[in-house]
Amino acid sequence: MIGWIYLRKSRAEEDEEAALWKHRQGLLALAERDGVPIDPANIREEVGSGDNIRSRPVFQQLLREWDELKPGGKRIVYCMDADRLSRGVLTERGQVQETIIRAGLLIRTPSGYSNLHDPDQLLLHEVKGSLARHELLRYKERVERARTEMTRAGKLQTGRPPWGYRWSKDVGQPIPHPERFPLLV
Repeated sequence: MIGWIYLRKSRAEEDEEAALWKHRQGLLALAERDGVPIDPANIREEVGSGDNIRSRPVFQQLLREWDELKPGGKRIVYCMDADRLSRGVLTERGQVQETIIRAGLLIRTPSGYSNLHDPDQLLLHEVKGSLARHELLRYKERVERARTEMTRAGKLQTGRPPWGYRWSKDVGQPIPHPERFPLLV
């Protein structure tokens, strides 16, 4: 059996490396329990939105590799959830799904297996993909609404003041940072 691990964080965050490391360790342990060796070259990770494939070069390369596989053989991709592979538009989710089917891959997550050759599991995969897409679009609406409200209230959208300033709890707004502000000026 040939195994891959694909890890994706949606956004860059301060603790992204810690989160990716934790997920990698969990999936490696899962593969070990399954008796599937994972070649370190088959562990792929990136930070990028699942909204589209073109902004995810690591995943694009992985899809090309899977496209070039000859039929036959047992293959499995480990990921935290199937929506980590794609939450994009229907055509992109279809492209990923067809590539997985052609490559003969099973999808393995901590919650179980998905065999897209099985019509029932394929249907469940498609429904979950549509729900993940829906949640992505709703999330974007919530973020945009929160940013608009923050702007109206005069709050910082990023959650941190610009360079040269620091947040003052007493005043409830950014104030000049004693060391950085003179450099900024």
